[in-house]
Amino acid sequence: MRLLVSRNIIQYPPCRSDRSQSGSRSQPIPWAPFWCDPKAARLCQLFGVFDTWVQNVDHFNHPGNMLVRVEPGTPHVIRLAFIDYAWSFLHQWRAHGYKTPFVAPMYDPRTLTDFATIGQAIAAVEGVQDSTIESIVNRIPDEFLTAADKKAIIEGLVWRRDNIRPLIKSGVPGVS
Repeated sequence: MRLLVSRNIIQYPPCRSDRSQSGSRSQPIPWAPFWCDPKAARLCQLFGVFDTWVQNVDHFNHPGNMLVRVEPGTPHVIRLAFIDYAWSFLHQWRAHGYKTPFVAPMYDPRTLTDFATIGQAIAAVEGVQDSTIESIVNRIPDEFLTAADKKAIIEGLVWRRDNIRPLIKSGVPGVS
């Protein structure tokens, strides 16, 4: 995930429900202003391309799979991390194969499609070298992932990387 989103920081304007003035360490993040912010939509679309690549079918139907961090001293700068990839990779590929034309829907359907962002994310996935995929997958300890499963994940990621553009185009009209 770091490949696609490590530099994306979202800033949103303060709202009346912000408790930063009270000294509380727990600050509510107003959901509507957050999702209406084009930077939030952009970040979620980056994750949509990543979720398509790994065939994660579990992020879009319950929005609790996201960690939000408010940066200390800057209450209107947040960082996001999507979590829970249990229903991706081999979970899907064993049942349906990695060539299934799954396209991850938007995390929040209220966001507008940003074709330039989706194109950049596709290009980032297309630029991942086989050796990088192999290195990342092969560093998972054998106690957690068998050699056969590692091979299957590498094969699936390489195929889906090579086909990420047509996969996304099949589900997001207007992507070039």
